[in-house]
Amino acid sequence: FYLYSKNYEDVKRYTKPYYGFYPKDLFKFLESEEILKTHPLESQIYKTTKAFSLTDKTWNGLNDYLSNYQIDPKKKIIPNLDEKGISNLDSSGNPRSSTFQLPRWIDIKKINPHYSTIQSITENDFHSFGEFDEGDWYLLKMITGTLETFDGYLRQDYVESPFGRLYGRRINECLQLIPNRLLPFIIPGSFDYDIQASCYSLISQIAKKHNPRLKIDTIEFYVKNRKEIRRKIAKEVGVNEDLIKKCFTIIGHGGRQTKHSWFEKGKERSGSIHRILGDKYTEIFFGNQFVKKLCDEIKECGRTIVSKEIYPSFIPKSLPKRLAFTYQKTETKVLQKIVEYLQENEIEILSIKHDGLITSHKIDKGKVEEFIFQSTGFNISLEVERVGSIY
Repeated sequence: FYLYSKNYEDVKRYTKPYYGFYPKDLFKFLESEEILKTHPLESQIYKTTKAFSLTDKTWNGLNDYLSNYQIDPKKKIIPNLDEKGISNLDSSGNPRSSTFQLPRWIDIKKINPHYSTIQSITENDFHSFGEFDEGDWYLLKMITGTLETFDGYLRQDYVESPFGRLYGRRINECLQLIPNRLLPFIIPGSFDYDIQASCYSLISQIAKKHNPRLKIDTIEFYVKNRKEIRRKIAKEVGVNEDLIKKCFTIIGHGGRQTKHSWFEKGKERSGSIHRILGDKYTEIFFGNQFVKKLCDEIKECGRTIVSKEIYPSFIPKSLPKRLAFTYQKTETKVLQKIVEYLQENEIEILSIKHDGLITSHKIDKGKVEEFIFQSTGFNISLEVERVGSIY
């Protein structure tokens, strides 16, 4: 992890004002005790900064702690199940725009029939279940430690951004933040729903409401056939399909469609797609005729939307920013209606995502889609993926 001038102020808040010492004293202490190693480096944004890593001594101590962690049953924290999960204020401190609410606590003991075996999973067992990222084992142990602390419950806290999306808090608690590859350990057999090609589907429909004559044939074709299209273009470009998927997501959100890098204030800059693919593959990608047509239609949708919508003063005047604001507000509006339908039908919601949610039970997609159309006017399709199980 690293420290730069902006969040350095956060460190100062929790050192000098409250405890009487400076941040440099804190890090000097951590180094002298062989808890952290410091790595000086150059920052493109802040010019100089420092990176930090845990020493082998710290990792070994953490391993020992996680292996032997236990909590006295009398000291477990019993949550207040009347608490709500979505903050009434957004991340800027203003009242949030969405109106739905979710319970703050979900009972993993009830949801996961194998809950009693989670704590007994060893590191060797863990790695035998598949391919995991470095640090996943420690994250799982942090999650199970949290479960023990709160008597089998996980806290689901969300804060709305000024753009409307809900962002989870605490990676060792909020299911929105916990990597999908770890969910089979925690909520096996649950149902993960997404709005099909959400950005393309919603942006094109918003634009059509403003201009019914707008042509969106390529966008509609992509929404229906996106997996096959991405597979074909990935083969043509010569890169991994996951990279092409990221590129299409950037296009759908109105991101830069630049084929090259440039210099700005002495620093080399580039668009998101160029950073993913590099010079050679970016040229091939944007040279594809289907990609060209899709980009043109998305640009026209963006121009139509931004010229017709009214924006708060804090939203920059750039087309991508304004398009993102409209899209995310609409996405939240649709998501709110999905939540409303599920709560009316007493279907438990485990987690809210940006363009979907996770439920404990299967839902009737057709009925939800019809409800969304009748209540918002948007025609959406839901995709579902069953969360697996390692048990």
